[in-house]
Amino acid sequence: MSENSLKELILELTHSSERLAEVLEAERAALVARDLPALTEMVAAKQALCQQIETLSEAFATTPLVEQIDLAPESGRPELARLHKSLRACASRAQEYNAVNGKIVQRSQQSIRELMHLISGTDTDLLYGERGRTSATAKGSAIASA
Repeated sequence: MSENSLKELILELTHSSERLAEVLEAERAALVARDLPALTEMVAAKQALCQQIETLSEAFATTPLVEQIDLAPESGRPELARLHKSLRACASRAQEYNAVNGKIVQRSQQSIRELMHLISGTDTDLLYGERGRTSATAKGSAIASA
C-alpha cells in the first residue's frame, strides 16, 4: 500500500473512531436519561460506524498496520507513526466509553432483576428447561397475594 493511501486510510479510521466515541458519549447520556428513542438512534449509528470501521480495517487483513508503517518510506514514517498514535488514542477512548456504557446497562439490568424479585416473589435468574426454554422458578409468594 502506498504511503498516501495508507495515510488516507488511517485518517478515515481516525475520523470514524472519533465519531464512534461521540456516539458512545451520546449513548451514555441516553442510557442515563432512559431515553429510548435517542438510545435506539445511537445504537443504529454505533452499528453503522462499527461496520464502517470493520470495512476500512479489512485493508490491513494481510499485513498489520504497524508493519505497513514500518514498510513505508523512511521519510513518511514519522507522520504515519503520529497518525497511528492518534488513531490508537481515539480507539482507546471509544473502548473506554463503551465499557462505561456496558456497566450502566449491567447495573440497570441488576436493578430491574432485584425489583422483579421483590414484586413477584420469584427468582429472577432464568433457568433452561429440557426444550431450551427459559423460565423463572417460583419461590415465596408475590406481594399481591401477601
